[in-house]
Amino acid sequence: MKRFASFFFFILAVLHNIGAFAQVKVEKEVPPAKSEKELVLRIIKNLKDEDSASHSRSFMKFDDLWKMVVNYRDTSVAKQMQVNQLRQVPNAVRKFDPFFNPQIGLDFNHILEKGSDSGVHWDRVTLARFELKKIDMTTDLIGYNHISPLRFKGYIFVTDEFSRKTFGIAVTDVQNIKGNWYGGHMVDIYPAATEDEYLKKFKIEEAWLQQLVAEGVNIDSMKKSIDSIRNADNEHGLEEGEITTRREVAERKYYFGLLDDEIPVTLYVQYLRGGCPEKVCEWIGIFKFDDEGEYFKVAVHKENGKWYFTQDNDKSVLELELKGKTFEGSWLSVKDQVEYEAYFEEITAKPAIIQKLDALIDELWYDNEY
Repeated sequence: MKRFASFFFFILAVLHNIGAFAQVKVEKEVPPAKSEKELVLRIIKNLKDEDSASHSRSFMKFDDLWKMVVNYRDTSVAKQMQVNQLRQVPNAVRKFDPFFNPQIGLDFNHILEKGSDSGVHWDRVTLARFELKKIDMTTDLIGYNHISPLRFKGYIFVTDEFSRKTFGIAVTDVQNIKGNWYGGHMVDIYPAATEDEYLKKFKIEEAWLQQLVAEGVNIDSMKKSIDSIRNADNEHGLEEGEITTRREVAERKYYFGLLDDEIPVTLYVQYLRGGCPEKVCEWIGIFKFDDEGEYFKVAVHKENGKWYFTQDNDKSVLELELKGKTFEGSWLSVKDQVEYEAYFEEITAKPAIIQKLDALIDELWYDNEY
């Protein structure tokens, strides 16, 4: 009898463990999203939780996708020929599976890291809205439209409820397959509430990086240097980006921008200490059109909440309004009577670039005085 009771309780324990294991397994098998909004909300939840594993499960596995390609049959000769062509390029289909395309996971982590650097409080983000557009079929995916009739790219806009700022996340390969929604490869993130704002920020960053590459700067090395500066600043109680030198410079600001969303320009400003009771008494700056490559000095003054950067002999004037880390306004050529919209964004530069700009300010502002 005791043996029977022991055996009975042993069976119950085994069944309980099997049930618990099955329950855990079922919890991991999340059904696919039934709408694009449900998929977008899952993407945001994964960002809030910083959960790359759950994000990867939002994509259809290549094995399941390829079975659909192999088993596809249609009475239309044209459609069947297109899918037959798709069967010759399995790698084009593999890219939709994070297991075969690790860039999806890397980009997910990039979004988290860049967003945090931009001030995003991921645990406080909510969906503002999303905008999706159909992706045109490319030659390497001819026939795939018969497997996934709807494939989108666009933007997910989220609101940081802590800072009340809106950020735009570019996303691609949002797919509808047999009525369910999969994917959502996130590419990049910028502080932006509209597509136009997002593209403006993207153009500025792209032009700035191209300029650095042209100057021989190793981008990966620069990112590591910026990270080390941030860490050192935190350890020594310095403000982000502050670099002390032999001269009384309170702050340095390095801006990269566009005139009329087309002409790349650079602005560098030193905030100077002096005899006044405030921390900063005056400013001096240098400015250049990046296509021309030569800096010229600009006098700086503030009036009625606006910043004015004036070239020698009033050849040109920048009239800007500071909004956080961005300048917005206009550039006017007094001589040619030409006016452009101007937009600048503050950039964190590596120490070597700051030293070079400081030397240029010394040359343009001080060397000619003696």
